[in-house]
Amino acid sequence: MVPNFLSVFLKTSQSSDISQSVSVLHGKRFVSYRIGNDAYKIGSLSYWTQLSIWFSQFQWMMVLGTIIVCFLMATVVRASLRRRARLRLQGNE
Repeated sequence: MVPNFLSVFLKTSQSSDISQSVSVLHGKRFVSYRIGNDAYKIGSLSYWTQLSIWFSQFQWMMVLGTIIVCFLMATVVRASLRRRARLRLQGNE
């Protein structure tokens, strides 16, 4: 059994007979089958990497996110400048 496997394996190891997820030896020939999904995950990604991958898939979300961040920053800066102006005009500075 083992010598038969080794001789067939050595002959077909560089060919496309051994491929996919599982290869089974039938007589003097390997037959390959695909089992499960094409993709699998090992480990976990950092949040920055996940965000980068997500933005590469949905590029329009980068534009929308940039607009929202700019709007929030403008709101904070405007409130800060109004506060400073009010304090300056009241003479509390």
